[in-house]
Amino acid sequence: MTLFASTGLPVSTNTLVIGAGAAGLAAAFALEQDVIVLEARDLPGGLCDTIELQGAFFDLGGHSFHSPHASVRDLIFDLLPMYEQKRQARCFVQGEIISYPFQKHFAQLNQPEIVEECRRFSPSQVHNIDCEILNFGDYLINRFGEGICRNFLLPYNRKLWGSDLSRLSANWVSERIEGSGSQKGDFSAGKRVPLQDDSIVAYPAQGGFSAITSALAQRVTDLRCGNNLVSVNTLNKTATTSDGTVYNWKRLITTIPLNLFCEKISEFPRQLSTMVSQLEFLPLHVVFVVLNHSVETDIQRIYCSEENIQSHKIVINHNSSEYLRSLPHSGISAEIALPPERLLNLDDVESHFVKSLLEMRMIKSGDEVIATKRQSIRYGYPVPTHSRESVVAAVKSWLGERDIYCLGRFGEWDYINSDEAIARGLLLGRALNAG
Repeated sequence: MTLFASTGLPVSTNTLVIGAGAAGLAAAFALEQDVIVLEARDLPGGLCDTIELQGAFFDLGGHSFHSPHASVRDLIFDLLPMYEQKRQARCFVQGEIISYPFQKHFAQLNQPEIVEECRRFSPSQVHNIDCEILNFGDYLINRFGEGICRNFLLPYNRKLWGSDLSRLSANWVSERIEGSGSQKGDFSAGKRVPLQDDSIVAYPAQGGFSAITSALAQRVTDLRCGNNLVSVNTLNKTATTSDGTVYNWKRLITTIPLNLFCEKISEFPRQLSTMVSQLEFLPLHVVFVVLNHSVETDIQRIYCSEENIQSHKIVINHNSSEYLRSLPHSGISAEIALPPERLLNLDDVESHFVKSLLEMRMIKSGDEVIATKRQSIRYGYPVPTHSRESVVAAVKSWLGERDIYCLGRFGEWDYINSDEAIARGLLLGRALNAG
């Protein structure tokens, strides 16, 4: 890995990779030779970044490693020591913490009227729900019923995606929402299934989640950090960075947000630009809280549907490994989605999160808090709108004719995790190697 200093001379390479996140690094790792990776930041990692604050470790949004791809698992476990354990996730509903997912454990609530309302609908009564024709909001109601939806699934997903769930398709639910018809057996066949209450998850045995991308980066021969892409010319196959360096490439892999990449191509068709402008994304605001003691719970994730709690997901990251659990200070983070209609006073989010932790009885006193920090993530989640697939397919086709390949969560505008990004990077790299 190098911080590249420009010589002013053109640089030629067989393959140029834009972005050193999980997908870009995996593709470069698979390509092995005559490949250059450009990264705008000073360090690789992308959305797999980890920050350290007052001796506590935080991942951006919270991460764990859980993959149906045997090749990806083998690679990561070969690259660095990993720690495995049973996942411990919860839901915060009506002032109570119960097991995750809500639709499976709502009977744990100490509120008989809510339990009865959720029981009035039996998923076994539903047959042949076509995810391809239903929008996401209608799908939830048809699959889980009014009771479960009103008491958790609708308020939670509106907090995450925004109030209008009808703008989302439902063709992604089988990989994300427990009870959507997925079978555990799919996992061993290389198909992602929703994390369940008995899922085994892994995490680096030392440090934060970014240890995975750091280990991958060490296997990349030519990684040039501090290089921001300015423009791409598909006619003469060149890319120019902010320091004036011109890269001549035979093929290019882009992992940066698809809309931003297309803006850098002067000859990109106006009709396709109009289509790309339809792609939606969710910015995130992440709040980090450092406590003056080691972690005191076994919970790793809490999913919140309550309006008075700003975040939809709370991460107790120090329960990710024995190493983090052993540290004298521990960290808890909140992930707050910012759909277009949401108005949020960002100056208050840190104090609001501390109050939420007190309300949820995750801490006993505000005196336990020794540091807080907030960070904005402009591109957090690609929104699975109805037009997303057709837009991405059209753009991929145009770029593919010019030897440009899209890869990763925002390169493909697909709601995937880091393990899937690595899997796709390996697959593309190996396919290009094979010609």
